[in-house]
Amino acid sequence: MVVAGIDLGRRRIGLALCGDSPLPPRPLVVIERRSIARDLAAIANALGAFQVERLVVGLPLNMDGSEGPQAAYARRFTKSLAHALALPVDLQDERLTTFEARERQAIRPTARRCRKAPDDALAAAVILEDWLSSKRCSPDARVSD
Repeated sequence: MVVAGIDLGRRRIGLALCGDSPLPPRPLVVIERRSIARDLAAIANALGAFQVERLVVGLPLNMDGSEGPQAAYARRFTKSLAHALALPVDLQDERLTTFEARERQAIRPTARRCRKAPDDALAAAVILEDWLSSKRCSPDARVSD
Protein backbone atom coordinates (compact mmCIF):
# COMPACT_ATOMS: atom_id res chain seq x y z
CA MET A 1 0.00 0.00 0.00
CA VAL A 2 1.31 3.45 -0.92
CA VAL A 3 0.67 6.12 1.72
CA ALA A 4 1.29 9.85 1.35
CA GLY A 5 2.21 12.09 4.26
CA ILE A 6 1.20 15.74 4.22
CA ASP A 7 2.66 18.60 6.23
CA LEU A 8 0.11 21.39 5.93
CA GLY A 9 1.63 24.81 6.48
CA ARG A 10 0.37 28.34 6.01
CA ARG A 11 2.66 29.01 3.03
CA ARG A 12 3.71 25.55 1.87
CA ILE A 13 2.50 21.95 1.81
CA GLY A 14 5.08 19.20 2.09
CA LEU A 15 4.43 15.76 0.62
CA ALA A 16 6.17 12.46 1.33
CA LEU A 17 5.57 8.86 0.26
CA CYS A 18 6.09 5.37 1.54
CA GLY A 19 5.21 2.05 0.01
CA ASP A 20 5.33 -1.62 0.88
CA SER A 21 9.11 -1.69 0.93
CA PRO A 22 11.03 -1.63 4.21
CA LEU A 23 12.54 1.73 3.21
CA PRO A 24 11.53 4.75 5.31
CA PRO A 25 9.18 7.40 3.91
CA ARG A 26 10.86 9.72 1.45
CA PRO A 27 10.22 13.43 0.88
CA LEU A 28 8.51 14.04 -2.44
CA VAL A 29 7.75 17.69 -3.13
CA VAL A 30 6.87 21.04 -1.59
CA ILE A 31 3.84 22.90 -2.93
CA GLU A 32 3.53 26.66 -2.54
CA ARG A 33 0.07 27.52 -1.21
CA ARG A 34 -2.25 29.49 -3.50
CA SER A 35 -5.92 28.72 -2.76
CA ILE A 36 -7.74 25.69 -1.45
CA ALA A 37 -8.79 24.65 -4.97
CA ARG A 38 -5.28 25.05 -6.42
CA ASP A 39 -3.71 23.36 -3.39
CA LEU A 40 -5.97 20.32 -3.75
CA ALA A 41 -5.31 20.16 -7.49
CA ALA A 42 -1.55 20.41 -6.93
CA ILE A 43 -1.64 17.61 -4.35
CA ALA A 44 -3.70 15.42 -6.69
CA ASN A 45 -1.28 16.15 -9.53
CA ALA A 46 1.82 15.40 -7.43
CA LEU A 47 0.41 12.12 -6.14
CA GLY A 48 -1.32 11.02 -9.34
CA ALA A 49 1.45 8.76 -10.64
CA PHE A 50 1.93 6.86 -7.37
CA GLN A 51 -1.38 5.01 -6.85
CA VAL A 52 -1.72 6.35 -3.32
CA GLU A 53 -4.26 4.46 -1.21
CA ARG A 54 -4.23 6.53 1.99
CA LEU A 55 -3.26 10.01 3.12
CA VAL A 56 -1.82 11.03 6.49
CA VAL A 57 -2.11 14.71 7.37
CA GLY A 58 -0.24 16.30 10.24
CA LEU A 59 -2.52 17.60 13.01
CA PRO A 60 -0.90 20.63 14.68
CA LEU A 61 -1.76 20.11 18.34
CA ASN A 62 -0.64 22.46 21.09
CA MET A 63 2.15 21.18 23.32
CA ASP A 64 -0.43 20.25 25.98
CA GLY A 65 -2.31 18.12 23.43
CA SER A 66 -5.22 20.53 23.00
CA GLU A 67 -6.45 21.72 19.63
CA GLY A 68 -6.25 25.34 18.57
CA PRO A 69 -7.21 27.25 15.41
CA GLN A 70 -4.53 25.56 13.27
CA ALA A 71 -5.83 22.10 14.22
CA ALA A 72 -9.38 23.18 13.35
CA TYR A 73 -8.12 24.40 9.98
CA ALA A 74 -6.26 21.12 9.39
CA ARG A 75 -9.44 19.17 10.12
CA ARG A 76 -11.43 21.27 7.62
CA PHE A 77 -8.68 20.93 5.00
CA THR A 78 -8.58 17.18 5.58
CA LYS A 79 -12.30 16.87 4.85
CA SER A 80 -11.86 18.77 1.58
CA LEU A 81 -8.82 16.66 0.71
CA ALA A 82 -10.61 13.37 1.39
CA HIS A 83 -13.52 14.49 -0.79
CA ALA A 84 -11.33 15.82 -3.63
CA LEU A 85 -9.05 12.77 -3.84
CA ALA A 86 -11.63 10.18 -2.77
CA LEU A 87 -9.12 8.61 -0.38
CA PRO A 88 -9.18 7.79 3.32
CA VAL A 89 -7.30 10.32 5.41
CA ASP A 90 -5.80 9.86 8.86
CA LEU A 91 -4.67 12.69 11.09
CA GLN A 92 -1.35 12.32 12.91
CA ASP A 93 -0.09 14.43 15.79
CA GLU A 94 2.66 16.55 14.28
CA ARG A 95 4.08 18.16 17.41
CA LEU A 96 7.82 18.76 17.01
CA THR A 97 7.99 17.32 13.47
CA THR A 98 9.21 20.61 12.00
CA PHE A 99 11.90 20.73 14.69
CA GLU A 100 12.95 17.17 13.85
CA ALA A 101 12.93 17.96 10.13
CA ARG A 102 15.20 20.97 10.75
CA GLU A 103 17.53 18.80 12.81
CA ARG A 104 17.72 16.24 10.01
CA GLN A 105 18.16 18.96 7.44
CA ALA A 106 21.07 20.44 9.40
CA ILE A 107 23.04 17.20 9.08
CA ARG A 108 22.21 16.64 5.40
CA PRO A 109 24.82 17.72 2.85
CA THR A 110 22.70 20.31 1.03
CA ALA A 111 23.38 23.75 -0.34
CA ARG A 112 23.42 26.51 2.25
CA ARG A 113 20.54 28.40 0.65
CA CYS A 114 18.31 25.32 0.95
CA ARG A 115 18.80 25.21 4.72
CA LYS A 116 17.18 28.59 5.33
CA ALA A 117 13.61 27.40 4.90
CA PRO A 118 12.23 24.35 6.69
CA ASP A 119 12.07 21.28 4.50
CA ASP A 120 8.32 20.77 4.51
CA ALA A 121 8.57 17.55 2.52
CA LEU A 122 10.97 16.18 5.12
CA ALA A 123 8.50 17.18 7.85
CA ALA A 124 5.83 15.24 5.92
CA ALA A 125 8.14 12.21 5.94
CA VAL A 126 8.54 12.55 9.73
CA ILE A 127 4.74 12.72 10.11
CA LEU A 128 4.46 9.57 8.01
CA GLU A 129 7.16 7.80 10.04
CA ASP A 130 5.29 8.64 13.26
CA TRP A 131 2.05 7.31 11.77
CA LEU A 132 3.75 4.09 10.69
CA SER A 133 5.25 3.67 14.17
CA SER A 134 1.83 4.08 15.74
CA LYS A 135 0.46 1.42 13.38
CA ARG A 136 3.18 -1.04 14.38
CA CYS A 137 2.47 -0.46 18.07
CA SER A 138 -1.30 -0.52 17.85
CA PRO A 139 -3.28 -1.29 14.68
CA ASP A 140 -6.24 0.76 15.93
CA ALA A 141 -4.25 3.77 17.13
CA ARG A 142 -5.12 6.08 14.27
CA VAL A 143 -6.92 9.38 14.51
CA SER A 144 -9.26 9.90 11.61
CA ASP A 145 -12.08 12.21 10.78
